[in-house]
Amino acid sequence: PADLEGLERILKTEGATLFFSEQITNPLTRIIDTVKIAELCRQYKVICCIDTTFATPVNHKPIQHGADLVLHSGTKYLAGHNDVLCGALAGKKELIAKVRSLQGILGGVVDAHAAYLLLRGIKTLSLRVAQQNKTAAAIAAALEHHPAIEKVHYPTITSHRDYAVASRPGMFEGGFGGVLSFEIKGDGNPWSQETFDATARFIDALKIPYIGPSLGGVESLVEQVRVVGYYDQPLEVRQKLSITNGLVRHLFLHVEGCARLRCSRSQVRLACGIEDTQDLLDDVLQALTFVRPGAVVPTDAEPLMITGDEEDDKTNAWRRKLIRDLPDLRVPITVTAETSCVTAVQLMKSQGIDQMPVVQPLQGGASGEVEVIAVISMGALSKRLLTNPDQVDAPVFPFASTKFVVVEPTATLEEVADALHAYTDRRYGDMGVVIVAEDRGGKKLLRHVVSRVDVLAFETDSLAAAKQ
Repeated sequence: PADLEGLERILKTEGATLFFSEQITNPLTRIIDTVKIAELCRQYKVICCIDTTFATPVNHKPIQHGADLVLHSGTKYLAGHNDVLCGALAGKKELIAKVRSLQGILGGVVDAHAAYLLLRGIKTLSLRVAQQNKTAAAIAAALEHHPAIEKVHYPTITSHRDYAVASRPGMFEGGFGGVLSFEIKGDGNPWSQETFDATARFIDALKIPYIGPSLGGVESLVEQVRVVGYYDQPLEVRQKLSITNGLVRHLFLHVEGCARLRCSRSQVRLACGIEDTQDLLDDVLQALTFVRPGAVVPTDAEPLMITGDEEDDKTNAWRRKLIRDLPDLRVPITVTAETSCVTAVQLMKSQGIDQMPVVQPLQGGASGEVEVIAVISMGALSKRLLTNPDQVDAPVFPFASTKFVVVEPTATLEEVADALHAYTDRRYGDMGVVIVAEDRGGKKLLRHVVSRVDVLAFETDSLAAAKQ
């Protein structure tokens, strides 16, 4: 975003109709030079549109710096309570008129109740953002020299790549919003498993933030960036984007991650809410004590599940059932690495499943015992065959993913349901499965495969039994 020379070269040699960028960017909180970009856009007759969802109009007003259009996700800071889906576009009258005319054809009009909730949120926007600015800046300052932190991404830090632009007078009026990211040091290797695990322990140990993929609400959220946003990207792509195993994104009023699933990733994003600044800071500092190798997060460090009355306890009893104790689990449907693509597709279609494990005999195991080495997806495989029909008879393994969700047989249905919710394949729409396996010297001995349909079936049976 800071490559103005590259932008001008493209505008000059190739031209463009629209320039679009976030201000501030996600998740590394980069700052663009709105003034210079707007000048370049005017020079080359390009529409300049800036998304200031992260900055909010309280902190940054791109139109005052020359932009033509400003875009906001009203779902985030503007509404501020995680209960609205809407967006807002503001700018030059002639441009907005074109959008409004097209909107009448395509739809996407905000309903009256959502508009009311948005207006309600805007009434407290400046108060909320001021608190979030304060908290994010305080946490960034506290973590900048913390021995467990490799790097902090927030524009108030003098080492931030865009500090000079961010600190220019008049650029940002109130602060830089509630979202900051930081990288857990781990073992010093940003791409290692230990760094990945250390980050997971940190998120597990947090008590105040919730894990979630949004921001801008009144509750703080946190996420392990590699897990939530980049779990499906190969190492070379993440390295190019600087998405390390230890990156944490912290959103005041929102937290994204996989801590309660015991997943490990390294970068963290924290979205600060409007909680007391010192409370959040103390929580982050205590959680960092668990990043050391071998540290075990006590179960009471995780947020406690709120339990209702006796009837609610009966209704939710299914959540506490262990996988190993469930009756009528289907025998896992599997393929081997040598199974052809077309055979795998036909098998998934006939069995009504969209993912299944790729297995091989467990070395040193008993007869019939197999280990899981990958998971094949109907969506991914079908897409590949549609674009490469000559590969229908090729072995399935090169098209399978070696990244999959594994739980022990002692896991509860609630843990399985959470895992399914977190790992739905966003690219292809597959509902997903959880592999239930025992650890045998680092190898995954397959016991069961639990799908979202299986979880819903157990929930339905439990609800029916509770009413009797």
